[in-house]
Amino acid sequence: MLKWFQLGVRLLFTLGISQNYTIARLAEKEALHYHDIIQQNFLDTYYNLTLKTIMAVRFVYEYCDNVKYILTTNDDVLVNLWVVIKTLRLYLDTRKPQKEVERTIFCNVFHHPKVIRDPRNKWYLSRKEFPNYYYNDYCAELMIIIPSQLIRKMFEASKKATFIKIADYFLTGILATKAKAKFKDFSTKAFNHKFKKSRSAFLLRTIYFQATESIEQAEEMWNQLKHKYSSGKKQYEENDEIKRF
Repeated sequence: MLKWFQLGVRLLFTLGISQNYTIARLAEKEALHYHDIIQQNFLDTYYNLTLKTIMAVRFVYEYCDNVKYILTTNDDVLVNLWVVIKTLRLYLDTRKPQKEVERTIFCNVFHHPKVIRDPRNKWYLSRKEFPNYYYNDYCAELMIIIPSQLIRKMFEASKKATFIKIADYFLTGILATKAKAKFKDFSTKAFNHKFKKSRSAFLLRTIYFQATESIEQAEEMWNQLKHKYSSGKKQYEENDEIKRF
């Protein structure tokens, strides 16, 4: 079995600055030991997620020339890296036009959702912030896979884009639109919020992304997932229920 770090994957965390001393120290220790944190000088809050997005896009643009895809997800989401990578390889093997490959984002697509105007809702936007009544199509932030060629165009677009605090819309509704991206819906491979029902599907590898409710739960499922592949490469190649796009 190929371990996840043998799959050509590099794991990075994006952080702002925490006002909690203990958390700040833990982040510093993590960075010194694993070299896996990208951090800039802004408060790490929900409404600063767009700043994290810009930071991540810029990092990829400046330092990741040889990367083919960037997968963004939340810290409470478990990812089956084995089948995600195999799915992407199958997609690349279909000999689609290069321009299409370079423009295609995989994600759970929201189709023209209505803008929330209720100030009590955390996704609220005033008409001053966003005058339209509906968003363009965009991706749910929980799992987004972007080709590196598109990231470079999105970085250039970010220099002139109007800031908006809804990070997933800023990334895929504004920057991706300016970069002329197209979306391929990946929602059938995303997790179900009804954890008990979707857990078995995740472990059977019929879905690739699974929300978790605690660190302990995530660790338990990760260990079970690794065990699924412990019988070797043959099982990985033959038993995964993966279809070409």
